[in-house]
Amino acid sequence: MVNRFRLSPLLLLCSAALSLQALPSPQVLAQQAMGHQNLTFLNVHVKPAKGHEKDQATALDNITQAARGQAVRRSAYENAPGGTTTLKAQMLYGLLRIADKYRLRVTDLAGGSHEPNSRHYLGVAFDADTINGVRVSKNNPSYAEVMRLCRLYGATEILGPGKAGHSYHIHCAWPKP
Repeated sequence: MVNRFRLSPLLLLCSAALSLQALPSPQVLAQQAMGHQNLTFLNVHVKPAKGHEKDQATALDNITQAARGQAVRRSAYENAPGGTTTLKAQMLYGLLRIADKYRLRVTDLAGGSHEPNSRHYLGVAFDADTINGVRVSKNNPSYAEVMRLCRLYGATEILGPGKAGHSYHIHCAWPKP
């Protein structure tokens, strides 16, 4: 007799691998994100170095570039490495599924300055500072559920209120490519 509990993780892994292969292209997902009624992409950086508020690497710039099928720009100040990357389908898919349930204001995708090895620079992370029109904080009634959904849709690095540097936004990042 086969133990179903031992097969379950294997079946889940196979299912996850198949679903990743079936995802639309990043360009198609970015186009869907741009048109999603529950997603707003900020057109300035939240904490930019002087003169870098609008450097063609804001969240709005990045999603627009991806929707056109282009590489997305990374900021080039403080820890940001400059250059370009691509937004990855897994991250965009997760963002869209979360937006099916919650309104989010996305503050960063690949742009902005983060930790030196941040997954933002690889195109697999997003930050959001409002959920359903309410600023993210430990008092926001939805932040924990949004973080749970990030994990459900494949994010492996999820930070928010209670973590240093993340008191007023959530950070969801998928595995490095």
